Amino acid sequence: MARIATVAGAENRLGPLCRVIHNLKLRTVHLPVVILTTSADEQEILKMYTLRCSSYIVKPVDFAQFVRVIKLISEYWFTVVVLPS
Repeated sequence: MARIATVAGAENRLGPLCRVIHNLKLRTVHLPVVILTTSADEQEILKMYTLRCSSYIVKPVDFAQFVRVIKLISEYWFTVVVLPS
């Protein structure tokens, strides 16, 4: 099952969110965590991967590009990847 969450002001809230997901271990260890944010800060990216995010994606500003990225994410996670049931 997939969940998508938008976190306003995400740059300050993604770390705690990833920690909560990671600390729930047994119930969430198999869930992919995809970070979709406006921040391209290298320290933020490293921090999220250290907290075990599965993918870190910087949102494009252009709407058409954004739609393209969402389609690619969807195709990858729901068509290409095999996840446990």
